[in-house]
Amino acid sequence: MPESGTAPNTFSQQLANALTEARTAPLLFVLLCFVYGAYLFAGLIYFFSSEGISEAEEWRIFIIGWPLIPPASVAIVLFIAHLKCTRYADTGSFYLILLAFNALCWIGYCTYNFSPLWLYDYDSGPQALGPLLWLVPLINLCVLFALNRWAPSLVGYREKVAYASLPIAALCVGINFSGFLGPLEPLPFGSFWIQIDPPEGKSGSITRIMEKGAHFHSLISGPLYIEMRSRISGQVRIDLPWNLSTGSRLSAWHFEEEELIEPSQVIAEFESQFLHTTIRARSPIQLIEKKYQLGEEADPTRSLGSYLNPKPNPWILYAALALALIVIPWSPRQTPVPLQIPPVAIDCAILLAIALCILDITPTIDPYHYNYYLGPVNDILNGKTMLVDINCQYGVGIVYFIALIFELLPIPLNYQGFSLVLNILLVAQYALVYLLVRHVLESRPAAITALILALAATYYSQEYTLPSTGPLRFAIPYVLLAILAVRDRNNPRARITVYALIGLAALWSFETFIYTLTTYLCVECYALLRSSHGLRHKLRHLVPLLGGPCITIAFCHLALALFTYLRAGVWPEWDHYFDYIFLYSTKGFGQLPIEAWHPWALYVAVYFLSLILLLYKALSASSNDAGPYPFIAGLTGLGIAQFTYYLGRSHPNNLYHICIPLICLVVFWLVSMQRDTRRVPLAFARSATYCFFAAACLLLISVGSEFATRWPDSAPTMDSPWSAGPSHTEVSEAMSLIAHYAAIEDHIALFLDPDRTTETLMLSRKSHLFPLSHPPQDELLLHHLGQDRVSLYDHGMQAGDHLFFTRDRPSLNGIQLATLSKIYRQFQFLYVDSTKHVYVTRLITPQPAASSQKGQP
Repeated sequence: MPESGTAPNTFSQQLANALTEARTAPLLFVLLCFVYGAYLFAGLIYFFSSEGISEAEEWRIFIIGWPLIPPASVAIVLFIAHLKCTRYADTGSFYLILLAFNALCWIGYCTYNFSPLWLYDYDSGPQALGPLLWLVPLINLCVLFALNRWAPSLVGYREKVAYASLPIAALCVGINFSGFLGPLEPLPFGSFWIQIDPPEGKSGSITRIMEKGAHFHSLISGPLYIEMRSRISGQVRIDLPWNLSTGSRLSAWHFEEEELIEPSQVIAEFESQFLHTTIRARSPIQLIEKKYQLGEEADPTRSLGSYLNPKPNPWILYAALALALIVIPWSPRQTPVPLQIPPVAIDCAILLAIALCILDITPTIDPYHYNYYLGPVNDILNGKTMLVDINCQYGVGIVYFIALIFELLPIPLNYQGFSLVLNILLVAQYALVYLLVRHVLESRPAAITALILALAATYYSQEYTLPSTGPLRFAIPYVLLAILAVRDRNNPRARITVYALIGLAALWSFETFIYTLTTYLCVECYALLRSSHGLRHKLRHLVPLLGGPCITIAFCHLALALFTYLRAGVWPEWDHYFDYIFLYSTKGFGQLPIEAWHPWALYVAVYFLSLILLLYKALSASSNDAGPYPFIAGLTGLGIAQFTYYLGRSHPNNLYHICIPLICLVVFWLVSMQRDTRRVPLAFARSATYCFFAAACLLLISVGSEFATRWPDSAPTMDSPWSAGPSHTEVSEAMSLIAHYAAIEDHIALFLDPDRTTETLMLSRKSHLFPLSHPPQDELLLHHLGQDRVSLYDHGMQAGDHLFFTRDRPSLNGIQLATLSKIYRQFQFLYVDSTKHVYVTRLITPQPAASSQKGQP
């Protein structure tokens, strides 16, 4: 009997033999890992989808899936390699046959369940994965059984055809998840009726002066734009609370079911005693079902109907597939003919092209989203302090950074100036991405390709760029990757720079910190894994790898705490920021549940495949020079971390904002595959290149119309940052009154329309007397977490101070009304002045405890 540990069938020897066998077919090993990983992921989704996938279940799938599925899929393939060694040693195309039948299984399943929408409609929920869970094991068992009986006949087919078919199969399956086929189920029009509540602790009615045809209220609700105008002229008394749906009846449908509706076209109209409500489309939609009949009264909880985005034109797909045929005659392994142009001149021309594509002299601004940043920024520039008397949901360091830009650069603090800053940062981010890809791949054509796709997907696919979806949120990890890509690993200054950047990210925002730290750990840990040093040496290197960032994070937080104390006299209260993190993460505010058959699956597939490839590279070679692979590991980790942005709000449009790592990884692995002539067959490389260009053409054709509309015009149609004025008469009137009655005051009590409040304070170079940086942002804490910091705030108002507020009291939100109510209880008022839209009163003697509210405006 053999001694323990020396038997030929011990587990360690079987594992070693399986690893050796896997190295003989690296491409097929990786692809089989991908196929079985996709199967395990489908099973995980099915397990959590008995009643749909909730936001909490999304996170469970994410947290369970990434640590378990990659090693599980590798274990399955190693078991397959063990079977090859022991039972199918004479079957030369064993892996290829197994992979081909798995690919046919996936194609057949998707073809049966998800036929193109222009052929017929279908419903598909996560439960549709059920048949796949027994079909894949059955196919594999049948293939293994057949190889035992009929191996010679199955091996006789042409390997080139099989290799060329594998990428085509992936393309066929991927089209079902690309989003090109359109939504799978009709979506309801969201409820859009609002309610005007009385001030806290009060009831009764309000008196409102109306002018027939004048704007009363407007809002955006999903694909709808809703505008309400007054139907009558005169003074009316309205009981509070007032739901604007009260008495509104449907007066007109302008479209029938199944009709296509173009942007700006009126869909329906409602009328009440006071208001006429017009509902328009913001984007092309198809009306599927009406939920109202003419004359029916509006219900705040009832949707207007359901809709689909228009079904795509199949000729767009056919055109993309045809255009990609251009690359077939070109061998991906041909050495490109060098151009007789200096490389520096090419790079400069590309950087100039980036600037011309993005720096629009007629930018589209979005005051609503801008105010979430500009409100806190304006407060900082007027003496307030983050984490003390400013609320901001987007971070801490990010607000100080924007304030520093406006403090140091000669750019006025207004919407146009902020748009200019965002455009400059966008140019810098895309330039950095281009230079990074060019440096890592040492290929300008590949870098240009990645740049074009990134611009198309992240910039030209959107109507306009929001500050929360651009470089202010996502750029720091790319800066870190740039430093890690070009640094000398033994240079102490480079290491300190990296640690400092991580410390800065810890103050910037929680999301940016997670993205940056994940990127750093993936780069360093993968480089350590690839090194040829022993385990003890690697463990010793973990100490500075983790300790350096920890020290700089602690130092940066200490510096911020001291800065806050010296500036405001109190220590920072992180609840001012983390309350928003909890609101969006644990409280479920603003969440959109994920749907099973959407483009997010392609993101998971690319990152999973990149992980498998990196794992194979780490197992196949060890060297102190790891080449570009630590950078790719960092990019993969960044992509996985950024995917949490989509988990929090699973709208397909949000995938565009996080696709830069995906595009860079696809380009990198495609170029690496073309260069690896020893491990990757030419037929597979050609076919994969065709599929890549087909997908790229589909993207470029889809965003072509948006590119035409976003291309900079030849002449400006909007004021520059230095000549821009107020956007509304109410703002200009309030500014005039503030300049007359509070010219020397740094902080004022101002209560206008929530968005106009922020704009007025910003243009007047004042801040709010209360901690109201941007009322809609501040109100989130009051309504959803019960954090009423405003009413508890020691405002320090005294007799003689002025109060500025709007005549259009219903436009105020809840936290503004609650703050006014507090002032009413403390003071009496004396009328001072007014304009068409704004009142000014002066506080006089404090309000007696039992007095009436006489004198209130």
